[in-house]
Amino acid sequence: LFEHSGTAVMIIEDDKTLVKVNKKFEELYEASREEIEGKIHTDDIIIDKEVRKYHELRRKDPVLAPDYYEMRMRDANNNEKLVDVFATMIPDSKKSMASLIDITEKRKLENKIRTREQQLAYILENSEDAIISFNNDYFVTSWNMGAENIFGLKKDEIVGEPYLLLFSMDSEEVMDRIIDQLRERGHLKNYEFLMLTKDKRELIVSTTWNLIKMDGAIVGCSAIIRDITENKMLMRQLIQTEKMSALGQLSANIAHEIKNPLNSM
Repeated sequence: LFEHSGTAVMIIEDDKTLVKVNKKFEELYEASREEIEGKIHTDDIIIDKEVRKYHELRRKDPVLAPDYYEMRMRDANNNEKLVDVFATMIPDSKKSMASLIDITEKRKLENKIRTREQQLAYILENSEDAIISFNNDYFVTSWNMGAENIFGLKKDEIVGEPYLLLFSMDSEEVMDRIIDQLRERGHLKNYEFLMLTKDKRELIVSTTWNLIKMDGAIVGCSAIIRDITENKMLMRQLIQTEKMSALGQLSANIAHEIKNPLNSM
């Protein structure tokens, strides 16, 4: 069992000497048991001074030192590793036994994932677009800074409130159409309709919708909302200007033909 425990195991003498280790510990420490047993002390391995105190505390009274803990250790090649430790006294002796699991790569991966999540959260929170989520009852569950700027509503004013606060009377049925299409396709892009600000101004918005799933179950939906009101107004003005220009040109041509009837024949 000692040799085939699946974890790195060391037996520690009262004077902190490692008197017996298994194959997994050789791999963890990156040295042979001939180089370890009777020659290496726990203080050679353990980096944190507070953790080093557990050896004496455990021998005074086992309840004074934790059985499970995380610690930094140094291997034979001076590489720092992070390990989960289970340590206990061996009955009727002054020796203790510790089982170690290397979590160095796991922790690096967790930190990398955490960093990416923080970066994504920062991007989402500080996006100029409104990024909103709703639960299955269509109550607002998240609200970023972009949404605050577009709609004039603070997060604590809208989270937990129904989606209808954001919709004009003409657009209330829009959500039903959005949900139907989301259920059918899973996403919806460039969907335009009217939404309301805090002071009840109507905005023309372009939206992208996605279902939110957890463990395969639909728990809500998210929306990326862009205010395109100004762009739409400018486009309408441009079209109107072009129409007026075309009308003016047509009027000029007609007037020219009236004044010069022979030239038009």
